Amino acid sequence: MFEGAQGLLLDEEHYFFPHVTRSKTGLNNVLDICRQFEIKEADATYVTRAYMTRHGQGPFPSEEKELKYEDKTNVTNEFQGSLRFGSLDVDLTSKAIRNDLILASDRFFEHTGWEPIKVNPSIAITCLDQVGKEICVYDDGERFTLNDVNDLVDIFVDKCNIHDFYTSYGPTRAKISPLCVGK
Repeated sequence: MFEGAQGLLLDEEHYFFPHVTRSKTGLNNVLDICRQFEIKEADATYVTRAYMTRHGQGPFPSEEKELKYEDKTNVTNEFQGSLRFGSLDVDLTSKAIRNDLILASDRFFEHTGWEPIKVNPSIAITCLDQVGKEICVYDDGERFTLNDVNDLVDIFVDKCNIHDFYTSYGPTRAKISPLCVGK
């Protein structure tokens, strides 16, 4: 099991430069390790909250200053500043996921000549208990409210062609539910 350094939108090559981390955050390093140990297939779970966050400075297209959620793990500090909140930008999130998956497949097949590593992607949507019954999202540049998490899952299926999902309501694994949407 591997965990990325930061979120996909903080990858050093993401278009929010220079407001990024100085590392690769997606599948890049994981696939290097898989290749090194001759692992031919990997499961990858992309995790997003039901809303977006960002520490400190930097672009945040869906930021909404009036939004505040409880987050005991991210405290204001001199290095990252305070945590900012916004509605879930499905366009931006799904684009980052698609780009990460494309980079992974291109990287090991066309550019290096190595045998490709099969990646089985899934998406986990967490913090659903914090948003209540209404999930505010940006999709196709428009902000609107969804009344059912299944509607959000359907949008991600359309945009990412990923059919395996997990939903999480609460701070522990006791409230995680797997979903599989027709393939």
